[in-house]
Amino acid sequence: KSNYKNNFHQKKESMKRNFFGFDNFETGFIILSNKDKHPNWTDGSLNSDYQKTIKRLKKFTGGKIIGSKVLTKYGDIELIKGNVEDTIPNLDKNKIKKISVALFDLDLGEPTSICLEFIKDKLTNGSILIFDDYYGFKSSEELGERYAFKNFCEKNPELKFREYKDYGIDGKSFILT
Repeated sequence: KSNYKNNFHQKKESMKRNFFGFDNFETGFIILSNKDKHPNWTDGSLNSDYQKTIKRLKKFTGGKIIGSKVLTKYGDIELIKGNVEDTIPNLDKNKIKKISVALFDLDLGEPTSICLEFIKDKLTNGSILIFDDYYGFKSSEELGERYAFKNFCEKNPELKFREYKDYGIDGKSFILT
């Protein structure tokens, strides 16, 4: 009986995960490519408040704020502020070792492509990729997150994904098989 209890607590402890969020926050969108131009989204749109986001994470997780991290019993949540084209190249390559789930809420193709390229070597069998705006740009296969994922799959044919589940109104997820 005590062996079961010890194994349960060890397993529970090993289930802790670290979460990373990348966002421009106050600056909002920055359109990197003419291909990403959209009638409703312009430079600076869809901005958010960094401090409010950190406080919200603390409130919902019961965690403790230390710098850009919220420490929780489930694992640490770290928000990395800035444009992905600036923050990802400067990120310690060993900071994120494996990806279980990646949620893309970037809307645009260029930043999505940058992130997909960054996580490519961190994906494992069963990794799930969720695209919040997969059907954005009137569901065009040549624009936005959908285009970035299609292009990523074509460049990396060794990575086999299958459709997994719909995500909200406009999203889709895929699982690496």
